[in-house]
Amino acid sequence: MGAKRLHISRESVGEAWPFTFDKGTLSCLKPKLLIVTDTKAKVTYALNWHTLLMAPNKSWRSVEESLLPSASTPAPEQGLRLIQEQAVSLCTCSMLDFRPQC
Repeated sequence: MGAKRLHISRESVGEAWPFTFDKGTLSCLKPKLLIVTDTKAKVTYALNWHTLLMAPNKSWRSVEESLLPSASTPAPEQGLRLIQEQAVSLCTCSMLDFRPQC
């Protein structure tokens, strides 16, 4: 079974969008390996510390590098938590799950 993915964008997330890029793909590779890929630049960021441990071997970057400055958005940390929660929910999807992110 491959990675579970969800396309996300500044437009779909709204004001809570925490990233410097406008579109991405959220992926759950394994239950605790969460990444987001900047669709345009093809750069992948580790969304949690489990994934960050593997980042050097995979050429992934820390998600901190992709966050907007605090002055640019109401709270990038809150937006990031929202995105991380979406990624975690991808990990819990089953073949019989019809939630939009599944």
